[in-house]
Amino acid sequence: MRANRIIANLHVADVDAAKTFYTEYLGLCTEEFNMGWVARYTSPETGANIQLVTRDATSSEDSVVSVLTDDVDSAYAEAQQMGFEIVCPLTTEAWGVRRFDAGPRRDYVRDSAPIALRLKLPAGRRTPDAGRRTAHLLTGDPNTFNRPLIVRVDGDEKARSEQLDGREFTWHRIPLDGGPSGGEVDLELSAREDETWHLSACVVVADDLGPVSK
Repeated sequence: MRANRIIANLHVADVDAAKTFYTEYLGLCTEEFNMGWVARYTSPETGANIQLVTRDATSSEDSVVSVLTDDVDSAYAEAQQMGFEIVCPLTTEAWGVRRFDAGPRRDYVRDSAPIALRLKLPAGRRTPDAGRRTAHLLTGDPNTFNRPLIVRVDGDEKARSEQLDGREFTWHRIPLDGGPSGGEVDLELSAREDETWHLSACVVVADDLGPVSK
């Protein structure tokens, strides 16, 4: 594909509250557009610009950059052919822009559908904590904000993270119990409807034995 212009997208909590730094201090005083959830500010002298984004209005993920091209259909086909992750399919938005969201595959799990991890817990020692384990789940995103991760064990909700800003991470500690003779538990990961969940790492520790897997 041919990129004609690349614009950085900066996540902010509120566009109007954040724009003063960029318009008055950095001199990006021309407001090209402002849709409430996204606005672009440009320097009339140099052409330097930035887009402030609170939350994408239609995509399940917020993009890090916006890339403008003359042929978005060909760019979409090329992204698919090269195996890049398509976060949002090619769409003509209500405001007239034809776009899609894609990027390189990352080293964490991300999905919109729930997934269940069936964990086999070995038997424990003959102690009061026999068979007890703790699953440590890391969620977050190095680039964009991260929507809540919901964790259930055998159907019962055990944890729900808060929304995190980019480069913020948090651990969930989920107690598991396989009993003195061991057993299986279903660890389900999900998100709210039409949103995606992220899992950056998972470590399971035996409370009476030390680390057993990761």
